[in-house]
Parts: sequence; structure tokens; C-alpha cells
Amino acid sequence: MGAAKFIAISPLQDCRIFDDAHHSEHEPIKINVSSLVNVKVCQANWEVDTELYGIYEVSDVEQLSAQVEQAWLGEPLALPESAILESLQDFRCKIYHLLTECGDAKCHASVMLAVTVKVAEQDAEQLQIWYEEEHLGLMAKVPGWLRSRRFERVLPAASATEMRSEVEFLALYDFEQNHGLQGIAHKAASATARTAAIREILRSKDNMVLRHVADLKPSTPS
Repeated sequence: MGAAKFIAISPLQDCRIFDDAHHSEHEPIKINVSSLVNVKVCQANWEVDTELYGIYEVSDVEQLSAQVEQAWLGEPLALPESAILESLQDFRCKIYHLLTECGDAKCHASVMLAVTVKVAEQDAEQLQIWYEEEHLGLMAKVPGWLRSRRFERVLPAASATEMRSEVEFLALYDFEQNHGLQGIAHKAASATARTAAIREILRSKDNMVLRHVADLKPSTPS
């Protein structure tokens, strides 16, 4: 199984995936999708009834679609396999390519902050420089910080040409359960003069706090 060079994020529609009868965190799920390295399930924004999300670490995005299709052609699928495969085929599923990573690669994050931004293609380099020269370092000073990863969205082939004038990036920050999000250090990281300049070039920005629910370890047939 290869290293995760991509990440996919998609809503999980079937919450029964976590019934005791269907889920044990001590056993791997049996799903024939070898390009999946790990599956994290998170609940968004701390609300009681908000949507669950699957965060999929992927080794080979070109193989992913074919492997998902092939899995459906086998024996009838039960939970949690069916919920995961449906999520990967959801039209809201987004796939991102890993750009940079810093921090503890083996960390167990209780909380993740996902920040998605869109900029014009000509402004992408300015955004990248800001992240690397300033913002990632400031985010690493937030209490409870474990890791930062940055990704660029992989567009579907049908829309890659027409949408290339706009680029979407994802910053994913891992934190311990006791963290400093919305605290002094976090607010300071977004209060610099360079950050104000970056806001001027953003076409859109979305923040989502994700609370870790479970890790599901994919296994492949021997």
C-alpha cells in the first residue's frame, strides 16, 4: 500500500456506519480499494446533528475511481463498506493533491481545522508564499497544534480546462483535543498585515472544524 499523496473529503450519508453492530475501531474494514490508505470519520462544527464527513487518504487517485467501481461489482456490500463507497461517488466529493506537510505525520488528531480558499490562477503563487513564509509558522504556535498539510484540488477532467482560471486550495490543521483554536495565538495568526493583503485576493474562503469520530483502516484481500 503506497503513501497518501491525495486526500478526498465527502459527506457520509448513512450514519448507521457507527452502530456497534457494524463498527469496531479495533478491526479493519474489509473493502477492496487498495488506493485507500486510511479513512477518518469526523463530525463538522461540533453540532449534535451536523453531517458526518469521510476524510480519505489516497495513494493513487487515478486508480481510485476504477477500484470503487470494481468493488460494487462483487458481492453485495454491507455497512460500513457501502456507506464509504457511496461517499466516494457523491457529487460533493472533492479530491486534493498534497503540496506540503509539516509536523507529526503519525499524530492522532482529535480536532481538525479545514480551510478552503479559491484564488485566481495568477494569484496562486502569492498565496503559496504567504503560507510558507508566515501563516504555517504562526499556526504551529497555536496550543495543541500537531500538523499542517496543504493541498490543491484535483479537478474532474471534464471541467479542468474551463475552470483552470480559478484554483482551489485546502489547508488542513491537526490539533489535540485541548487546543487553542479561536484563542489568542490563533487570532494573532490571522491578524497580520500580510494576511490582510491575502484576503484581498481571495475569491472565496470556508472554514470547517471537524471533530474526530473514528478511524477505519481499509484492508485488501490477501
